Formats: sequence, structure tokens, C-alpha cells
Amino acid sequence: EKLSISNRRLCIVTDSNVEKLYLNEHNKKQLGAMIRWLRLQAGWTQQQLVDKVGILSLRTLISLEQGKIVKDDDIYDTLLDQFALSFNYTHPMDKHIEQMLSAMLSAYAHYDDEAMRAICIALLQSLLPYQQHVQEFFYIRILQVFTRLWTSQEYLSSKDYQLFLSCHDFLSESLQIMMEDALYQWQCTFPHNNIVLEQLYQQFHMHYHHHITRFSIGIVLHLSDKHHDYLQAFLILKECEQYELMHKDNPHALFSIYHWMSNLAIFIETQQFEFYKEKALSYMKQTSLSSHTLAIFYYNIGGCYYYQKQYAKALTCYQSSFDTKSHSPLPLLIWMCHAQFCLDKTLPACIMQKIDVQACSKALRDCWHYFILKRDGQNAQTLETYIMKTLLPVLQTLAPEFHKVYHDELKALLPLTRNYKQLLLFEEKLNLA
Repeated sequence: EKLSISNRRLCIVTDSNVEKLYLNEHNKKQLGAMIRWLRLQAGWTQQQLVDKVGILSLRTLISLEQGKIVKDDDIYDTLLDQFALSFNYTHPMDKHIEQMLSAMLSAYAHYDDEAMRAICIALLQSLLPYQQHVQEFFYIRILQVFTRLWTSQEYLSSKDYQLFLSCHDFLSESLQIMMEDALYQWQCTFPHNNIVLEQLYQQFHMHYHHHITRFSIGIVLHLSDKHHDYLQAFLILKECEQYELMHKDNPHALFSIYHWMSNLAIFIETQQFEFYKEKALSYMKQTSLSSHTLAIFYYNIGGCYYYQKQYAKALTCYQSSFDTKSHSPLPLLIWMCHAQFCLDKTLPACIMQKIDVQACSKALRDCWHYFILKRDGQNAQTLETYIMKTLLPVLQTLAPEFHKVYHDELKALLPLTRNYKQLLLFEEKLNLA
């Protein structure tokens, strides 16, 4: 059996020489992480895998999965056999695809959707004949997700998110950068967990290219949403604006810049909000934007009007965002509910059919449940108790925009509950003036 495994390490015959292939240290570190991923997906403990293989100790497997080097190449081959996979000794993959991955990253960075889809599909076609090999297996899975996302213009699913997060460390840097952007955007849009967002930013931020607009947006989002450093975020966008105006060949990038500048203007130059919004709209007409991009734009512009208490305009923008996507993120629905509330309107029943609730964190699901209780006609005391007992603890982990929604809701309940102590406690816990 050992001989048959070793025979896989054949020689590559070229025009001028014969090169023997073997597992180098980089390969082995990657394979250790891949084997761990495969084992967990199979639902096996480390001891169970050791028992199935029979040629290594538990201690060796633990070390191997942690990225430590095991000298005997046959151990890696035998472990991969358990998952019907092998290492590709005859056609090294990394050099073959890295140039195409770099081109795909460049297209992604410059918002060239057509080029990045074409390259992604070409990569898949070149890798599919080798899907029985472990590295190709992982690249194919990730590229299939990107192909689907870029074709359907949908968000990552929660399953995709877990796949990207768990596979990130053993893929090429070009692919990692695009995965990081998708991971952060998903976490920011759906669960909106501040702790996880900070962890993602700390883990990934060194990969962002500050001089490229698309990756600068991730930094801008983090500085503004999580640290409320609106001025620094705005200055980064001004640098991007100067660069893009100098090159004058990327209206999509300029649309993105003015989109986010209009959002930041609310906090640092409120009078300039409409100016930057109109600039974004002018560049919107010069390029073809996905439904995903348009939904985010209307959602954010709605948020700017919402912040200024222009609820009718906010609701119009929210409705545009809502109409653009087949499924809408839960925060959008929460803002819509509150804008309707502020205008003395009721929420249309059709909204309930367009919510991807399971993609959201428990905190956001709890926030949404309040509006379910309200829709179902629960009395004021029940609603107040739900805010104080269930929502107050989770609101402390969410952005201040969520605090305002339920602060207003609690104040609206006061004429019926007369419980001013609860309102004061709510304001004290969330540091509200």
C-alpha cells in the first residue's frame, strides 16, 4: 500500500529535463488545514480519523492539522484517501492559475463585472478536470460561489459565509482579498455583529489596498460604522476621488465614492449631502450597476434622510431598495417599520415575504420580532416588557441607529404604560441624552 501511494509522485518530463515533484513545506501547511476542514465536514473526531487511517498517532494528526510539518509525505496521501481526494503531483496548480486569479482580482478591484465573471468561469473550466485533487477541490468550490454571486447579483448565503471563513487561510492571496471583502460586507449587512466585524477587520485589514477605491470602501465602512471616525473615512474617500478623477476611466468607482461621501456628509457637512448624492446619481447614469449595488445605494440614502428625520423621503428610498432585490436585509425592514411608524402608517403585509431572517444574527431577529408582536396587536405593557427584558441587552451590542428606533418606540408607549422609570433606565443603559 505504501508503494502504491509513493508511485503517485511521478516525474514531470519536459523538453529539457526531468523534474521530480514532492510536497514542500508550504504544501504541507496548506494540506494540514485542508485535512482538518475535510475531517470536520465529515463529522469525524481526530481520534476517529486516526483509527480509520491506522498509520499515525493522534499527536501527529493534531500537529499536522495545526500546520506543523510531518516528514513522511505518505501520511498526507493516506489521509486524503479517506476523503477520496489526492494531491496533484503531475500538474502543479498554483503557477497555472495565479495569473488568472490576479487578473480576476484586478477586474474586481476596478468594478469590471463582465471581465471578472468571464475570468471566473474560465478558471472553473480549467480546474474542473482536476476536481479529484484536494487544492483544486477547494478552489472550485469558492469559484462556484463567486460565479453564482456575480451572475445572480445576490448576497452571500450564511452557508457561503461559513465556507469562505473556514477556507480563507489556505487559498491564494488574490482569492483571499476578494473573499475578505465579501465576508465583511455580508457581516455588515446581515448579522451586523460589532464584535465579529472588529475581528474581521483586525484579521483582514492588512490585505486592503488603500489606493484602490473598492477596497478602501471596506476601511471607510469600518471607520464610520464601528469607530464613528467620519472625518478620517471622508479623507480616505477624498484621496480616492482625486485618483479616479485623474484617471477618468471608471464611473462606477466615482459613483461608489460619491455614494459613501453623501453618507458621511450627514455627520460632518450636512449641507453637502444633497450635492454628493446628486454627484452619485450623475455617475449612476454613466455606468451599468447591478441590482445589488442599487439596493445598497437606495438603502443608504434612505438612512441619510432617516437620520435627518425626513421620514417620507427615507421611506421612498427604502421602498426603492426593497423593490430592487428579491430578498432584503433585515436592518432595511427595521428602518422601514420605524419610518412608517413616524409617518403614522402601517407596514405593508408583502414586506414579510421578502425577509431572509435566518441569515441574520439572533440580535437582529430579536429586534425584528418586536414588530411581529406589534403587528399581531400585543398590548403596550407586553411591548414595553419585550423592549426592556429582551431588546435592551442586545441593543448594547448593536449600532446607535438601532437604539433610536426602540427609544422612539418606548416613548410612544408611555401614554399607555406611564412607566417613566423604564424609559430612564433604557436611556441610562444606552447612554442616550
